[in-house]
Amino acid sequence: MNVRSVFGLFLCSMLLVELSGCSGEQPGIKVSGNVTIDGQPLTGASVALFNREYGSGCTCELDETGQFHSATPIPVGNYLVTIVPLPSAHKPGDAGMPTIPKVPEIVPKKYLDANKTDATVYVNSDKTTLNIELKSK
Repeated sequence: MNVRSVFGLFLCSMLLVELSGCSGEQPGIKVSGNVTIDGQPLTGASVALFNREYGSGCTCELDETGQFHSATPIPVGNYLVTIVPLPSAHKPGDAGMPTIPKVPEIVPKKYLDANKTDATVYVNSDKTTLNIELKSK
């Protein structure tokens, strides 16, 4: 095979990769919404959205009304919903022992584990506001 043939094959393969959408970037969407448990706003925790296909997602703190807003865009797709503790308020170098953040006791253990949760949401450009309703029992 000569140099021209190799170069031609290289250009064709690059064109195919570009046309097939395999550029490596996934378009992202910022999401927001609220989380309730038994109809009441969930507070004192964060909501984590995880997409198994991409191996990524986002974690958003819940405010005093159960509302959240993602700081970074996430790809379109199905997401598992879990509840995780708020980040520790203890900063490196602070005196004393940090307390271990916990989720509110009303949250069932199944929502703490991505392998056990039955809560899911679908994100796309038409669905960026997510109303996540959880049950304590």
